[in-house]
Amino acid sequence: MNKIVTIGRQIGSGGRELGKIIAQKTGFAFYDKQIVAQIAQRTQFSPEYVSTVLEQEPEWIAPVTVGHSFVDGTLFDSNVMGQAVLNTTLIYKEQHKLIRELAAKGNCVIVGRCADFILADMQPLRLFCYASIEKRLARCRAMAPEDEHLNDNELMRKMKEVDSNRAAYYNFCTDQEWGRKRNYDMCINTSQLSMEKIANAVKSVIVD
Repeated sequence: MNKIVTIGRQIGSGGRELGKIIAQKTGFAFYDKQIVAQIAQRTQFSPEYVSTVLEQEPEWIAPVTVGHSFVDGTLFDSNVMGQAVLNTTLIYKEQHKLIRELAAKGNCVIVGRCADFILADMQPLRLFCYASIEKRLARCRAMAPEDEHLNDNELMRKMKEVDSNRAAYYNFCTDQEWGRKRNYDMCINTSQLSMEKIANAVKSVIVD
């Protein structure tokens, strides 16, 4: 069975950076934003539209079984859905299929996108990264566009919105609580240790 690492993360916790380093150290494939580009090709939607759908809170109310149907790839009655919902359904289904295909190709690291749930039967090593608000603020400022000039309160509101959307999307699709420790194999506080040290520790778990 292929070795798979999935990474959930708070914004500003460095989960994407950690994933890249783990992939480099292990020789695993690394998948993050490439997933959006491939879904866009498959669905004929723009990458911007796909990214918006996958990164925002679901905008309609539906039973959790509907959320599961996106993730597990099953269909449900399209008569109850408008075009926007049909588009979203298509994107969610293509994401599910693509993640399964990527995981089947070989050892890999996948950031976000409910991969831990989608690939549950493949027994991935499920990581969740979090950090202190100070470290997260500093990392978000370092990665912000040059023309972005937010004060601490504005940036904290933006961070809270991103995490809220991630949580709502994850909870909707999986019926599990995003960030809850029992849903992961390792919950990692990236506030103090370097990413290199954390990646080495994760590598030792993978190799063993």
